Amino acid sequence: MSAIKGRISQVIGPVVDVSFEKGMALPNIYDALVVSKADGTRVILEVQSHIGENAVRTVSMDSTDGFSRGLEVTSTGSAIKMPIGDQIRGRLFNVIGEAIDGINTVDNSNGMPIHREAPKFDQLSTATEVLFTGIKVIDLIEPYAKGGKIGLFGGGANLDNVEPKLPQVDKMTLLEELKEEEELVGVFLSKHPLDDFKFVYDSIVTHSVKEYRENLENKAPIVFQMMGIITSAKDFMSQKGNPYARFNFMDYSGTVEISIFTDKYLKFKNLIDKDYILLIQGQTDYSKTKDEMRLNINAMQLVSEIDAMALYKSVHVEMTPSDLEQGKHQIVSDVLSQFPGKCPLYFNFYDADDNMTVRMVSKAGLNFVSEVREMLDEMEVKYAPKLDERWVPERKDESRRFYNS
Repeated sequence: MSAIKGRISQVIGPVVDVSFEKGMALPNIYDALVVSKADGTRVILEVQSHIGENAVRTVSMDSTDGFSRGLEVTSTGSAIKMPIGDQIRGRLFNVIGEAIDGINTVDNSNGMPIHREAPKFDQLSTATEVLFTGIKVIDLIEPYAKGGKIGLFGGGANLDNVEPKLPQVDKMTLLEELKEEEELVGVFLSKHPLDDFKFVYDSIVTHSVKEYRENLENKAPIVFQMMGIITSAKDFMSQKGNPYARFNFMDYSGTVEISIFTDKYLKFKNLIDKDYILLIQGQTDYSKTKDEMRLNINAMQLVSEIDAMALYKSVHVEMTPSDLEQGKHQIVSDVLSQFPGKCPLYFNFYDADDNMTVRMVSKAGLNFVSEVREMLDEMEVKYAPKLDERWVPERKDESRRFYNS
């Protein structure tokens, strides 16, 4: 039977993937494969799993320096073997059964594989036999018996049991505790990681992750502003040597995988990290040539660096002449005065009979926070906060060039 031969398809550190021709029998798990380097040295690979598409994943028993795609690999048809018998006494061997003490080579043709089934019950012996260690003092003066346990230096039974000291572990952060809770239960019970930035989320997010996914599926171009937390992130390198990254982005509605490439990757790579809460501004475009949606990220920012007090450039409270007569504007003004800030506050009085609007500016500015929004809703007051222009996403023309290239 001819030897099974394949070729290296991927090398990641000590992990080597080997591909074989279609229809060819694959090596068994734990079989040893041989790779011959250009300098003539041999390296042994051990098969760990079959990964599909006529390929196996192996672990190298030595350095993979000098490996390249396409290098031929030959299966030995058996697991790694270790030599046995009297010839091994007093000798030193490496992990693949080769002598490394510089004396002479050892015949390994009749060696035993390091992965083999346990002996059957009828093959076990009840006789007491000596376990030769190769240490002359032990084998001559105090030989060990096979099948038992013994301390090399003795005295272990007379030692006092000392309670081990557990290493100090840093207290889990709130985010780590929430993630642990979500993994165990399946949902966030106490709070969501985005709850600390709920006001920012409600103020400037234009699309949830769920809405973003739906627009991609429907091939509908959008300009969006999303906020969420990175649950996992990984860097890659393309075959052309261009770096890129993929990360999972989660908000209240779900999770989506986002890829970011080349110049955008280099620009935002410091922000692409696990557990980072980000605001992403971008847009999607439809490519007719490839019949797919493409993403262009225009800006990314840590949500913790966003000043919630500077989101809005003004707040307009809508009133009617009857509200003015009843003094409702004064009540609203007194309530809002509890939240002084720099955001201009306007009262717009609209008279439907005369089709006229009168605008009054409050002397004191407003800190438009979630409590203010709740109070205005409770008083059934109509209001219209206006966002600062930087929090209003706009389509950029460079996306057309970016996606048609």
